[in-house]
Amino acid sequence: MLGAQITGGSWSTMMNFEAMSRAGAAGRIALPEAATAMMGLPPYFKDQLVVRDSVISHPGSKKSVTFADVVRSCKATKTFTPDGTQVHPDNIRAQVEGAALWGLSLALYEKATLANGAIEQTNFDSYTPLRMSQMPEVAVAVIANGEHATGVGEPAVTVIAPAIGNAVYNASGARVRGLPITAEAVKAAMKA
Repeated sequence: MLGAQITGGSWSTMMNFEAMSRAGAAGRIALPEAATAMMGLPPYFKDQLVVRDSVISHPGSKKSVTFADVVRSCKATKTFTPDGTQVHPDNIRAQVEGAALWGLSLALYEKATLANGAIEQTNFDSYTPLRMSQMPEVAVAVIANGEHATGVGEPAVTVIAPAIGNAVYNASGARVRGLPITAEAVKAAMKA
């Protein structure tokens, strides 16, 4: 036996699955709250909402919003991090902020191409990650859950691109299946 043979991504998934499931549950709570506010309904109406085909509606008032409407209304990237015992909350926030911005950069900007066995982008003039002027505000909510402390850096990277891809799909019906998600990629997916 050669010992534990794992990759970082697999290890991250194994170690953080339960916590990320709880974060998804928190998102399922936050979405109706945001939709209720967008429709101008009292907060207690969130329990009366119906979700079907990416549309959130309130039957009594006949008001509705799409998931895309809710995503477009966001003024900041919001990251919810379920965390066990918080050893250093400021460090948790810093790691999650950096990870979310890296995930945004990977999703929208970064692309490396090969030619003759070498990477063509040799410096930052041709390899364009997210620039300081393009960074949104990132709001991090650290949710203590009383479990043992875990790593927090990787999970926030991996959820950004799928969230953007799903928002693009909900807004346009175009399913982009590669990164970066550019206007050209969305247009091509709309034609497919």
